[in-house]
Amino acid sequence: MTSITNEERNRREQLLFETHRERQLEALFSRESIVDVIDDQSALCWSETTQVVKRLRDLLPFGRILTPSGFEVFLNRDLSRIVDAAQEQLLYWHLAGTTTRTNYPAESLLLWNKDDYLWFITIPVYRNVLINQVLQGEKLRYLERFRVDYDEINLTFHELRLVSTPQYQLVITEGRELVYRWRNNEWETILENPDPRLIDPAIHHLPPAQPGSPSYQTEPNQIEPEELAEAIQTLEERELPPSDPPTPSESNWGSDFIPSWNRGNQVCWCEGRELCTCGFRPETPPTPPSVVLWTPGRHYLPSSE
Repeated sequence: MTSITNEERNRREQLLFETHRERQLEALFSRESIVDVIDDQSALCWSETTQVVKRLRDLLPFGRILTPSGFEVFLNRDLSRIVDAAQEQLLYWHLAGTTTRTNYPAESLLLWNKDDYLWFITIPVYRNVLINQVLQGEKLRYLERFRVDYDEINLTFHELRLVSTPQYQLVITEGRELVYRWRNNEWETILENPDPRLIDPAIHHLPPAQPGSPSYQTEPNQIEPEELAEAIQTLEERELPPSDPPTPSESNWGSDFIPSWNRGNQVCWCEGRELCTCGFRPETPPTPPSVVLWTPGRHYLPSSE
């Protein structure tokens, strides 16, 4: 039998597989496993390809603020999962025969942070908490951009920092950019903001002053409770201090991780989830302007100040 060229072999392989393509697509990707991100609540799709594997979309933390511990969890746990889900995305394109408007095969998916959602739904709920966290030295990040194609995966994170005049205000700076190249099978950091200043960084950008879409004009406290509960999934639960005074052995953590309530060699514990000896407060919604907090043990009320 006469040998055929590689090009002819590839053509015949495609023809042979074509009769099984739909069956494989249905077996591996049910309707529930694919989402259309054209109307995504917290991300903008900047590619013609809008059908995304749900597992991949669920791993991308658009619209959320990542604390240092949350970012470490993302790096240690979710990066490898994103690689697996991105491979599923490439396979889905192949089986579904996804094309562009000009009939080219789908080659890339590009998602960006939706500023309206982040700055007018997520951040207002926790603005005071976020400012306090930055003042305490915590680096806060959010996912700005995600891209996947047949060469690499790219993740770009921006950071929230503060300017101090005329009052503390959250601003945007460059953060960290990660890339996974399929040929190397490993993640690399290709960009890291060299400025260590969390307050008054040399280069920063102001957030949008108002939303670009009328649908985001509503203040967060006017959103229905069930919508708000879904919208404010922004911060990981921070570990609380112990409920009893720590023993000397418990005070020596023996690791690089120092909880925010244990910084400065202070002794701290909480009675329940409300009252802590060191002033630590669990993550709670911002205090309304009409309410003045009073520290137990003070000899005068805030109204006398």
